[in-house]
Amino acid sequence: MDERVLDQELLAPRRIKLFNKNWMLMTRHDNDKSDRSQETEMIQILGEATRIPISDLWDFRPGPHEMDKRMTWAVTRKSTRVEDVAYSLMGIFDVSIQVAYGEGGDRAFDRLIEAIMQSGDHSVFNWYGEAVHHHPSNIIPRSP
Repeated sequence: MDERVLDQELLAPRRIKLFNKNWMLMTRHDNDKSDRSQETEMIQILGEATRIPISDLWDFRPGPHEMDKRMTWAVTRKSTRVEDVAYSLMGIFDVSIQVAYGEGGDRAFDRLIEAIMQSGDHSVFNWYGEAVHHHPSNIIPRSP
């Protein structure tokens, strides 16, 4: 399983069907995000690969809450453009920031955090690591 898979593409739909790189079905289930009473091996693998709890894979609600927990889902995310790490999280946190390619990953992530902070979720301050260099305080993390 590719750990770079985009979380919101797994979280948003109620039904998913997974295929391998050769477009062959990976399971015989009608819905690989099946009923909780029939936990599939695939949903367990998805949970392990993405580090997203199975309960969130089944029943995800977007919004600017549990920011500290949800941000850990993006720690291993890789993207072609550095800004896309921040932009891809907008749907998970149900916030919107203007896409501005060329601004750099730090600034994009800074704007994402500020949008989440405006929602009132204080878990935005539960982080460790390196702070962004361009912000006047050390309150904004540089990345997930």
